[in-house]
Amino acid sequence: MPEEEGPRASPQKPATPRILGPTILRPPTRSDAEPAGGAAARAPAHLQPTVIDTGAATHPASGRPAAAPHVTAPTAIAGTARERIAVTSDDLESLAPGTDPGLRERAVRLIEGYVAEDASGGTVVLWGHELQRAYADLVSDTLARSQADVLTRVTVHLNRMTDILRSIDLVAVAGAPRNGGGFGNIFKKMSKKIDTREELQAAREELDQLVKLMSAATDDLLKLRIQIEQSSSRIDELGKEVEASALAAQFLSTYFQDKSEDISRRFLERSMSLTQTALQIRGSVTMRESQIEQPLRLISAIQNVALVMVPGWLGSIASLTVLSGRTPTPTEAGEMSFQLRKILEQMQT
Repeated sequence: MPEEEGPRASPQKPATPRILGPTILRPPTRSDAEPAGGAAARAPAHLQPTVIDTGAATHPASGRPAAAPHVTAPTAIAGTARERIAVTSDDLESLAPGTDPGLRERAVRLIEGYVAEDASGGTVVLWGHELQRAYADLVSDTLARSQADVLTRVTVHLNRMTDILRSIDLVAVAGAPRNGGGFGNIFKKMSKKIDTREELQAAREELDQLVKLMSAATDDLLKLRIQIEQSSSRIDELGKEVEASALAAQFLSTYFQDKSEDISRRFLERSMSLTQTALQIRGSVTMRESQIEQPLRLISAIQNVALVMVPGWLGSIASLTVLSGRTPTPTEAGEMSFQLRKILEQMQT
């Protein structure tokens, strides 16, 4: 007989996974805090979002925020109005007849920008002070540039070249007789230090060295000249501001005559001091022009004398004394002496 089978176990169905939900924490209510048997349990109130009042007005019908009010006038802040001084160019013309219109316009702007209520002895004494200090700085800068090393070096080189040329005794070098009439007398006035062909050759070598040194300094001299000219232009522009400041101080002195005798007097003192500075600036024009021309004079001496006339003259000497080996004629000696005088004259100008 077939073996009886026992009851079969029904297959187990897979467990349905448990779906997790968010944990909700409810803050305790007053009823939760009551002991059992106390007041009846109260139904939890429905939670509402917290509303913060921003202070914005809302429209009564729609409940929407009302539009911001339109500002039609500036906000007024309590205070004291700043007192400005009324002045015209004609007022300054009456005070200082014959002044330049541009100068008067500068002074008008200074006066209009001054606040009368701020006037005090401490502030008035500084009127135009920065302009005077700036002028002193520019003068110091210009003087320092006029004594630059390149000017000193080139001047020393030119002086040395002049001494060498004055020391050449052409008559002795060429072997010409010393009693050669008028030409001999001309050469006798010169120094007799260089009177041999060997000494002349050594002098020529030093002259060539001096020419190279001065030629290399030309660019530095030109840059220096531009810098001095720029400083001079700034001084001229500063002079206009100083004159305008002096005129404005003169007007303010009369303006405060009936208001404050002390302030009026101080403005008058500042006007006189600034006027003195303006006169100094005007009087320095000639000196500043000379400072500007100093590098140009040295450049001209280098280009026209050291690079042209001196080499040409030395070449003439060499052709007569070294190459030809003969004694120069009186005409040749006179021509060389004339050229030498012209060279020395050019180096002294």
